[in-house]
Amino acid sequence: MDVTVCNVLIDFYMKCGKVKTARSIFDRMKVKDAISWTTMIFGYMQNSSNWEAISMFRDLNGLGW
Repeated sequence: MDVTVCNVLIDFYMKCGKVKTARSIFDRMKVKDAISWTTMIFGYMQNSSNWEAISMFRDLNGLGW
């Protein structure tokens, strides 16, 4: 799937509270851009999953972003 379509789906599912579905889409993405990462981090924060947001930020930081 196109990265833009995946980013929109991640945002949609996070806003609906479907965190696991959003994460599944993110994990299956072959190409992730800055929007993919920030959408996941912000979505985790919106859904009170602060530790997951911090963990994802660390993963992103570990990739050199």
